[in-house]
Amino acid sequence: MDLAGVGVQSLLSFTLIFTICLSFSNADTVIDTSLSADLTLRRSDQPFYVNSSIIVPPGITLTVEPGVTVTFDPGVTLSVRGRLVARGQSGQRIRFTAADTPNIPAHRDSTPIWFDGVRLAGDFTSSHVGRLELLFGGSYGTVCQDGWPWYWYRSYYNTRVAARMLGYKTCTRVNNRGGGTGNILLNNVRCNGHEDSLWDCRHDGVRVHNCLHSQDVWLQCSGYTGYRGNPNETAKYWSGIELVTNTSVPGVSDLQYVDIEFAGLPNIGTHSNDAAAISVTGIPPVLDNLNITNVIGNGVLLRDIAGHAIINNSYFDSLSNGVSFRSFGGDLAMNNVQISNVNKAGVYYNRTLPLPSYKMCLTPETTVPDGEPLIVSFDSTDLHLGLQTSCSQ
Repeated sequence: MDLAGVGVQSLLSFTLIFTICLSFSNADTVIDTSLSADLTLRRSDQPFYVNSSIIVPPGITLTVEPGVTVTFDPGVTLSVRGRLVARGQSGQRIRFTAADTPNIPAHRDSTPIWFDGVRLAGDFTSSHVGRLELLFGGSYGTVCQDGWPWYWYRSYYNTRVAARMLGYKTCTRVNNRGGGTGNILLNNVRCNGHEDSLWDCRHDGVRVHNCLHSQDVWLQCSGYTGYRGNPNETAKYWSGIELVTNTSVPGVSDLQYVDIEFAGLPNIGTHSNDAAAISVTGIPPVLDNLNITNVIGNGVLLRDIAGHAIINNSYFDSLSNGVSFRSFGGDLAMNNVQISNVNKAGVYYNRTLPLPSYKMCLTPETTVPDGEPLIVSFDSTDLHLGLQTSCSQ
């Protein structure tokens, strides 16, 4: 019996098994997208990797241990309807960051721009395909395809500008899949490719056309960034943490000694003002010792909150507002909070008011021209509860 051969074979087997075990021990732990039971992200199991948006439903708690790092794919959201407990320590901070770190410039001297007056209407939520619509006079209208298919370079430049407006890397024109119902706003659009908006391109004039809605422009786009910066880099950002909590959820979310980086990328169909590293609706969480840096959107967005929001001992560095408060209820207190390098406001405060539930009637009958605004003025003397008039309400 060749003992030397056996020894070599055993050594090779041990080496192979050790290599396989080592490769698994270094692999990222992928988190399920929808939690059905409480989950704890333990330091011994890290690093953690999230490749699609996570939903923490009501009644479920996601706990993150001190020292844990969680990385997110582009555009991914951690959406919490239950409870998030991420209590780090001064020497073991919790880190939420992008899976692929964007290469950002050392000096950011350009203001990030989202063009919110444009959209893809139709089935874009799943396929990034839709009818191109522009906002004009408070309502959306369409763009006629006249001039787009005639010359390849014109179609290329027009779609290049449209992609820039929409926040995509590229767009291509596709066949009409259904006409719009509003005004046809632009016709015979002629872009050079460097414009920021289709409105800056040459065209026949607003609502000057001989088109039908069957000629509306449809686009198929890819590489959504939501941000007109360097699309190759901004496309790497993740969306952020969304906390929606009501009184039926026992306990509140708790974030302490947490670092959040490269977040704030708006989701498709999301207004850029709603993009944030941490978005809060309902009962405010505990926010203490946060470092929120290199964020495209807001640092913290407090929207329609109920209760007293407190942010302590934190640092924010974002390309939008540091803290944005847009709520009718609740209030905000900040202690020892430093905000720098923002391109909008350090703290944006907007005490929103709920819309009144007035019953309205219009006599005599009036026809409003298509595309014109209807302005309704109220006389306070006519607004009485239980007031009956001869008008049908």
